[in-house]
Amino acid sequence: MQNHLPQRHLLPDLLVVDGGKGQLSMAVAVLAELGLTDQVKVIGLAKKDSDRGEAHDKIYVPGRVNPLNTERSIKALYLLQRLRDEAHRFAITFQKKRRSVRAEASLLDSVSGIGKKRKAMLLNHFKGISAMKKATVEELAAFPGISRNVAENLFKALEES
Repeated sequence: MQNHLPQRHLLPDLLVVDGGKGQLSMAVAVLAELGLTDQVKVIGLAKKDSDRGEAHDKIYVPGRVNPLNTERSIKALYLLQRLRDEAHRFAITFQKKRRSVRAEASLLDSVSGIGKKRKAMLLNHFKGISAMKKATVEELAAFPGISRNVAENLFKALEES
């Protein structure tokens, strides 16, 4: 396998894996396959198990069965937790936006008489499908380049979605 990875100075100093021993071992295996085991440090950050009386999330390191004791370095643990939570927030926001764009695009693509340019103009004008659904047939037909017939088709598609 060809290695298309960046030079050492562009690799992260630390790879934080969201999960416990299982996810950490998979990350270690991938790093080994890429020949990066000695170049990138990796840890696993696992949620605490409140049912077992655990007070804090756990940090796992390769080659160690039990998680690190974080009692004396709680601020470092909190930093890692904030990084993980921000990564989750970013990923969730990205996925929601992508899903929304796909939904909007597919609905308008199914309407006869609406091509790429009209779709872009409509989405730009109405700022999304939700606002477009509030429009009447007359308001849609008044939009430049939209005939009464196309407006009726669009209104019907919006109403059915």
